[in-house]
Amino acid sequence: MIYLLTATSLEKLYLGCGLFGASIFVIRMILMLVGADGGDDADMDMDVDADVDTDADFDADGDLDLDVDVGLRLLTLQGLMAFVMMFGFTGYALTRSSAITAPFTLLASGAVGAFTMWLVAKLFALMMKLQSSGTVTLDAATGEEGTVYLTIPTDGTGKVSVKVGQHLKVVDAVTEGGRDLTTGERVYVEYALDGRTLVVRRAGRAE
Repeated sequence: MIYLLTATSLEKLYLGCGLFGASIFVIRMILMLVGADGGDDADMDMDVDADVDTDADFDADGDLDLDVDVGLRLLTLQGLMAFVMMFGFTGYALTRSSAITAPFTLLASGAVGAFTMWLVAKLFALMMKLQSSGTVTLDAATGEEGTVYLTIPTDGTGKVSVKVGQHLKVVDAVTEGGRDLTTGERVYVEYALDGRTLVVRRAGRAE
């Protein structure tokens, strides 16, 4: 605490970035491990491949989905937090040496952060590859009951929280019941429309 009172503004900036990034990174990892994470829907994805295919569109929630087809998912929340965490801690460590100039700490910290972000993307890609053959599809949610997470309009897409396999997930959903399903309502999963969307109705009776 005494040190923080005498630390320079740059040192405080680095330390703040490191602590903030580490906190969000650890929380996200814990949520992913216990299966309570909503998946990559909340992330901004950058897919890296030889040919760059850019598609921008707005989803049902009004969020912009920007997909650049490039092979690695570099620009996710997890990757960004890894960058911020290592940028901060590396910069803080370097500024403790009076022989290192501020511009050099910025460059070195940025390089370490970028490498960490790339490494996290590689690790996640490897994890997805290892589990791809045994991945539980949304078909496993058929017959399950869940809860409306975001209102499902009759002519659009919302989200439901439902058990898929052994994990509770938040996924896109539509209804064919002729009425909106509002947040908090119990729903019954009729079938999986595709790999990303479920068709649901209000639980308790057939519509």
